[in-house]
Amino acid sequence: MIYQSGRITKNKSWELQIANMADTIFNLSISWTRKCDHAGFNFNLEIHKFMFDFNLRDNRHWDYDNDCYEKYDS
Repeated sequence: MIYQSGRITKNKSWELQIANMADTIFNLSISWTRKCDHAGFNFNLEIHKFMFDFNLRDNRHWDYDNDCYEKYDS
């Protein structure tokens, strides 16, 4: 398995995972979330025994009561 991750900005991160999986013939999933914890873009591709997963996401949690990201004291 290969796993790499890092920060793009103070609140944005990327993550890449490549691994051998169970016998999946084909699966493709692309999503983009907003106004939730760790919102962002996800791309997942599985072909036979190969899995590739890539994420760009926000590190913060969503404050549903105030409809914005939570603010943390530094």
